[in-house]
Amino acid sequence: MVDYLREAGVLVAHLQRALLDGSKDLAQVPIMLKRIIADGMWQERTDPRSGRKYGPFESFPKFVITPADEGGLGSSVDQLRGLCIDDVEARDALDQACQRKAGGDTSTFDNIQGAPAPTGTSESQALRRLRKDRTDLHDRVLAGELTAHAAMVEAGFRPRVFTVRADDPASAERAIRNHMNPEALAELARLLTKGG
Repeated sequence: MVDYLREAGVLVAHLQRALLDGSKDLAQVPIMLKRIIADGMWQERTDPRSGRKYGPFESFPKFVITPADEGGLGSSVDQLRGLCIDDVEARDALDQACQRKAGGDTSTFDNIQGAPAPTGTSESQALRRLRKDRTDLHDRVLAGELTAHAAMVEAGFRPRVFTVRADDPASAERAIRNHMNPEALAELARLLTKGG
């Protein structure tokens, strides 16, 4: 257990330094963050230099906003999300770590920073819904096989949509024929010729 707490301390110290000095190590933030979250290293650890024990932290968001000299990251969930913009696995892990447990006030994403829960067509909302209800599609999104939106459409959680140019009837006709099934096309033709 002591070795684990020290290993956690080393990794968190690396992440703290990367966030503090904005160095080239920022590219490593998603990798470190995924490991820290997956292994629960944020909960408690031992500082590798001083031997001081930090934690346990009551929640991941609390760990994130706690100043580095008190054992936290001294950052924000938004900053971490921004640094993980190109890594869907890291963003998903971050969302999962910040997700409140069932019950209580669900109007905010986390009770520390008061950020609103992901809604609408956001990627965070899609990942959360897929993680909960369609883990097979969630895994495919994390593997880069599908976008979160495409997975939501495949799961039937969002309707399939497409864009039609309003200024070019021929282009609109091609788009509609390419994207609608024959039954929907027939219904559209009926509605358009109905008049009135």
